[in-house]
Amino acid sequence: MGNRRGLLLASLAGTAALAIGASGTALASKQAGATCTYTMTNTAGTTSGTMTGSVKCPKPARKGTAKFAYTLSRTKKTVTYSGTFHDHFPHRGRLAGTFTMTGSHSTASPLAGTFKITKGTRKLAKAHGSGTINCTTTDHGATYTCTTVLTKGKL
Repeated sequence: MGNRRGLLLASLAGTAALAIGASGTALASKQAGATCTYTMTNTAGTTSGTMTGSVKCPKPARKGTAKFAYTLSRTKKTVTYSGTFHDHFPHRGRLAGTFTMTGSHSTASPLAGTFKITKGTRKLAKAHGSGTINCTTTDHGATYTCTTVLTKGKL
């Protein structure tokens, strides 16, 4: 069960505010402060993993799907998830970016970190910025609920 936690994280992808049953990201407002919610399932390995699921953001992004791919690094006290995210919003566009989250080795501890939007398409083509991401789990890392908040930038 500790491995799942250790291999969490994310699709922080496009992360602006996310709540994921595994992790996530998406920037969905024309101004800083946009918040998205992700619900994702975590598939963890020993040193890497993916989280996939749904994302819900304010306009112009709205509802979509999310995928976070990550690598895992550990110290004696912490676990760090670093990777990329890809959010797809049907008929609106896509967001992509990077994220990093850190937590303790406890499978119930929260994860906290940052994300950066690196690319947007279609209606989200001018998206850019960065923000914070916070994730929690109630099932030892099998799923996560994450919230991302865009602190700089816009869509």
